[in-house]
This record gives sequence, C-alpha cells and structure tokens, in this order.
Amino acid sequence: MADEFRSLLPLTDLKITPTAWVAKADVPGFKKHEITVEIEDSTFGKVLHVRGQKKNNSGWESDTLNHRERPLGDFSRSYRLIGTTFDLDAATAKMEDGVLTITVPMVCTGIRRLLISD
Repeated sequence: MADEFRSLLPLTDLKITPTAWVAKADVPGFKKHEITVEIEDSTFGKVLHVRGQKKNNSGWESDTLNHRERPLGDFSRSYRLIGTTFDLDAATAKMEDGVLTITVPMVCTGIRRLLISD
C-alpha cells in the first residue's frame, strides 16, 4: 500500500526566479477535475497544496481484476512558497500532456526613493 501511495505522488521540479515561483509536477493519467491546487496562509508563510484523487476508470470492478499495477487513491503534496510578496490573484495552474504547471508571480518591491521633507 505504501508503494502505491508513493507512486501517486507527483514528481515535481521547482524554480524560483526574480519574478515568479514555478512548479512543474508530473500527473499522468489525471484529469483536471481530479486535482485541486490551493494557496494557504499559515504560520510558516504561504503554502501551496496540490491534492489529487485517482479513481478506477478502467470500467472493471476491482474484485474482477487478476492484477493491478495502476494505483488508485489520493495524494497530497505541500510546498512552502519561498519569496517575499506574491500576487495570488495572478497565480495560474495549467495542465498539458500530463504536466501540471503552477506559476505564482512575485511582486517586485525593488528600490523606492523617499523624498526627505523639512
């Protein structure tokens, strides 16, 4: 059972650029409606949660199978968003060819010059 759960966890690449936090996760065989992506405020800062549920879509009942290699069940992965300020309204998630790409733009604070008053 532990091996089945582990095989459902999407392998993920993370990239932090000066303008965005980007994750690419392999989710082959999943449909968009089987995956949820949420960003939460926690005591550790912003946390991205990716959850999925793989159901039996073979059309065969489990008790009639002689052998199953395709795992079914749930997975949940969480990633701490590292950066300063994020534009959560501009965050996107898209799925293409079994890869889920999540982009969370960072708000660049840059340098701001202050006027000195008398």
